[in-house]
Amino acid sequence: GISGPYSNGAVNIALLPDGVTPVTIANVNSGQGNDPNNPTCPAVNPEYYVNNSTGQTVAFGGMTVVLTARSAVQCGQTYHIKLAIADAGGTFGDTDTAYDSAVFLEGGSFTSAPFVPSLTPGPGIVGNTMFESCFPMELTFLRVGEVTEADTFQVSYSGTFTNGLDIVPALPEEVIFGAGESTNLFSFNAPIDEDTDETVIITVVGISCIGDTIENVFVFNIAEAPFLIAEGTPFSVDCGGAVEITPTVSGGYGNYTFEWGGNLGTDPTILVAPLSDTSYPVTIFDNCGLSTFTEVPVTVIPAPNPFSVTVEPGPTVTGNSIQESCYEVTFTFARSGGTAYPDTIYLNYNGQAEVGSDFDPLPEQIIFQAGENVVSHSTVFFQDPDGLESLILSLGDVSICNGGFSIADFTFQVTQAQALVTTGTSPTIACGANTTLTAVATGGYAPYTFEWPDGSAGNTYVVSPTAATSYAMEVTDDCGNTAVATFNVGLTPPPPLNMSILGPNTVTEACGSTADQHHPAAGRAGCAHTGHDLHGHYHQWGRLRSAPATGHT
Repeated sequence: GISGPYSNGAVNIALLPDGVTPVTIANVNSGQGNDPNNPTCPAVNPEYYVNNSTGQTVAFGGMTVVLTARSAVQCGQTYHIKLAIADAGGTFGDTDTAYDSAVFLEGGSFTSAPFVPSLTPGPGIVGNTMFESCFPMELTFLRVGEVTEADTFQVSYSGTFTNGLDIVPALPEEVIFGAGESTNLFSFNAPIDEDTDETVIITVVGISCIGDTIENVFVFNIAEAPFLIAEGTPFSVDCGGAVEITPTVSGGYGNYTFEWGGNLGTDPTILVAPLSDTSYPVTIFDNCGLSTFTEVPVTVIPAPNPFSVTVEPGPTVTGNSIQESCYEVTFTFARSGGTAYPDTIYLNYNGQAEVGSDFDPLPEQIIFQAGENVVSHSTVFFQDPDGLESLILSLGDVSICNGGFSIADFTFQVTQAQALVTTGTSPTIACGANTTLTAVATGGYAPYTFEWPDGSAGNTYVVSPTAATSYAMEVTDDCGNTAVATFNVGLTPPPPLNMSILGPNTVTEACGSTADQHHPAAGRAGCAHTGHDLHGHYHQWGRLRSAPATGHT
């Protein structure tokens, strides 16, 4: 009889195929999301779990595969089977109350067969259904009751399948159990073919415990392989650009491989750069050799003239304003959109600034190599007296996608440099003193160099003239512009000469000579003697001579 831990000696026969583990939500689940209290809980026995979130016939999000409840019984005895279902406790607490639960019994499945055939869970098997595939499958024959003796059972097959064709090799017509053996495994394949769904009906013939012949019927299904579906999701790309494309694939048996037309490779995702609307063919294969074909369309978005030009900031550049100088000015040409292909700008000039006389020419063609979106070229705007001028750079483009020609204009202002200016001073110093002349320059382009009359440099110059003198200094800026400043150095006038004649102030003309005495004022170096007689004759008495400040002659 049956002897168990429940009331009236009952036992739980709702067990997993190991014959030990009870069927509960904690023992059969997909793991993540199963326990609201632990969203990262690991899966438990997931091979017996079926995700039914998209199911159309059973309104439950998940279920088990078809499981068999079995128990050994004694011939001629009466047994009672009770069905009980309850919310789980334990680690799930009260959370299981949030889930609806049900048990579905297969009609006519109560039997007392000598053995029970069941499909071993694995790839291509869901419950009692075999999906045509390339995977090996197993049918387990489980002997019920006494297993001490060897035994052989006859098995017949019916249904819409063809044994040996839809199942390879053919299922056996007899099942042999050795002494002590309770299971017999039969390995087979359900190859992919063009047939529709089929049924496999297994009839087991046995002798009951009272000697009667009994038949037990078990039904399995062969389903077509899940369709391998590929969709060519549309993509778009800017003219001249590149885009990664891939098809959307579902169904089949996974581990997809790809073959792109035009020898574009075997990667799931490829990089393409069409110049016009293009569809890219691709064939997809799954793990079992199923294949499907699709095309991935790519639309090219034509762009207006994709080019622009700016001038890089620098000592003579502010925004779009360029000041004439000796320095290079760099123009940066850029293209928007794609860079997968080389492209060319055709450059023209407009405005008042003239190429050659106002600035050095830029290249007539600005060439972008594949992958480049920026190209720079430099020029010099010459210093001249023309005043404010405009420069218009016209960028011509022949579209690499549709061949259309377009022009984009960009305007810049060219201004004169600030004039180089330097000024001198006009100091006055005492006779015999010195002074430092300091040069100051503005405008032009620093740094400045200074040159004084004797060739010396620097912005200062020390002088000690003995008479009023003018000094010319030349300044040169970094661009070679020059300016001249004049420094006028004057001398302070000496004090008036204070001198008297001792003796008569009248000299009588004669043939001899006469003398007088002079007392120079302190600090005077000497004096000269000149005069006229009463008859208008000029006389000079000696040249300028030196005399001590306190002496006399």
